[in-house]
Amino acid sequence: MNNIYNIKERLLHSLLAAIEFFNHCKDEDGIIAIICFIDDFENLLDIYECSNEVTLDIEHILPYMKALLSCMQNDDIIGMADTLEYDIYPLLKEIEEGCAEK
Repeated sequence: MNNIYNIKERLLHSLLAAIEFFNHCKDEDGIIAIICFIDDFENLLDIYECSNEVTLDIEHILPYMKALLSCMQNDDIIGMADTLEYDIYPLLKEIEEGCAEK
């Protein structure tokens, strides 16, 4: 359980870092933060796959992750920043707050 908490914290931290970097025109640092975010997201999915405790609605977040991938493939920095800040972050924050209430 502690491992899941640490990964969730890192996930949100790297997501917020990417948003902050993009907002300050530090695109290269933002891309690095996105890579860290995706790595932590993948680790979290692996843990959920191996446990019975699922607190992440994959079907809900998947379209946003696909949109992020599309932006990355098209070198669309503004699209990446917007997808992270206005779609993915609010969703993950909502999930985290829901978990804290349990």
